[in-house]
Amino acid sequence: MSGHNRLRVVYELVYPLIGDDERLLDAFDLADFAHSGQTRATATGRTPYLLHPLRVFFRLQSWGVTDKVTLIAALLHDVVEDAPEKVIEHLGYTPQSDDIRHEALMAISLHFGPSVATVLDGLTNRPGIPYVDHVTDAVTDPRVLAGKLADFSDNALNLDAAHPRYEKLLAKYAPLCPVLADALRDSEAAQALIPLWREVLASLRLPA
Repeated sequence: MSGHNRLRVVYELVYPLIGDDERLLDAFDLADFAHSGQTRATATGRTPYLLHPLRVFFRLQSWGVTDKVTLIAALLHDVVEDAPEKVIEHLGYTPQSDDIRHEALMAISLHFGPSVATVLDGLTNRPGIPYVDHVTDAVTDPRVLAGKLADFSDNALNLDAAHPRYEKLLAKYAPLCPVLADALRDSEAAQALIPLWREVLASLRLPA
């Protein structure tokens, strides 16, 4: 199935599943716009990037997460890092500085609320800061932890040895297993946010 046809199927499936929640629909529309034209490498070829945040969103739902801020952030978790200019364009925001990522977060804060922007800030990687250090600091926020767990699950737990960047990705994600496991084990707030947290904790094992 081509990327275009795959996305058409996605649209037909996603809108009924999201329902009539305007904030979630707005988030999906922004993710769709921001990731338009972007693709993602997989073991079987390149796929539309939008499928990744959708999987993260539905994974959280499958874990019983109902918190709207967390779910909105899941749909948008890569837009500030990957397409801040598109965020600003789509939301009709006028930047106040040259810090494009900050301005994208400001646009999101105004449209979706500061709580969503705070979670997205935590989910956005910091240039010049080692990935594991950033994640360790960010997941003290239970909503960021929930989003990062779902993102990690999609990125790492099903990593196929045939992926063209398998070794590099395995090296990137392996140090996160104990970080995420310890954070989830120690956070009562995250456990309340994720009803199936015990199953999530048990799943944090990378392929051998």
